[in-house]
Amino acid sequence: MKTQNAIHNLNIPSGGIYYTNIPQGLDWAWRVISPGEPFNQATVVNNPNFVKHKAIILLTDGQNTVISGDAYNGGFTSESRRDARLKKLADIIKNKNDADPNNDNQILIYTIQFANANSRMADLLKYVATNDKYYFYAPDRTSLQKAFKKIAEDLSNLRLSK
Repeated sequence: MKTQNAIHNLNIPSGGIYYTNIPQGLDWAWRVISPGEPFNQATVVNNPNFVKHKAIILLTDGQNTVISGDAYNGGFTSESRRDARLKKLADIIKNKNDADPNNDNQILIYTIQFANANSRMADLLKYVATNDKYYFYAPDRTSLQKAFKKIAEDLSNLRLSK
């Protein structure tokens, strides 16, 4: 119940562009599902017969930006540099440059572009997603619900472990 209260008490910005440091969010999601610091709750299964599946759902309603006070602000002020940073991180997470195409440590990345019709953003999020079927454009609540339903159907095929 505390979580729901905290969510309901969030202030939602109004007007202007929403500022979203997408690489920072993606990086933290990756850290949470990976073994080791700062989160030690991820389980490592040392069994060569067990295929490890992990997934990240990246939802954004803003542009890939930084604002004053962001630790990366000084080095990533241009749009192209910020986008390149996000693409490089996505490539690392997806093992894009891995010599083994059957790498069992693949992390699936789903991206959802919510209520933001920017075509440059769509291209960027399609790149970040594992492939085009993992990208969703959700201009409204109904399409967002459909996107999450489709993702849930896909993820239900994965084996969950403690």
